[in-house]
Amino acid sequence: MTYDNLRQIADSWGILYIVAMFLAVVAYTFRSSGRKRANDAAFIPLNEDLFSNREENQRKTLQHKTLNDLSDT
Repeated sequence: MTYDNLRQIADSWGILYIVAMFLAVVAYTFRSSGRKRANDAAFIPLNEDLFSNREENQRKTLQHKTLNDLSDT
């Protein structure tokens, strides 16, 4: 088997592999059972609860740091 033969086989099977992987990813992305999960993930940045919890946690962390600074002096 020569280099040219191996290269030709790799070219043809390689493109087939890439197309198969692309189709698998597209099928996985657009399957009907994953729609709810994808929609939930898409709205994470718009979820008010996450923002309010994050702000509350930042406030608590800041208060905790301030109390630690006062107790150290």
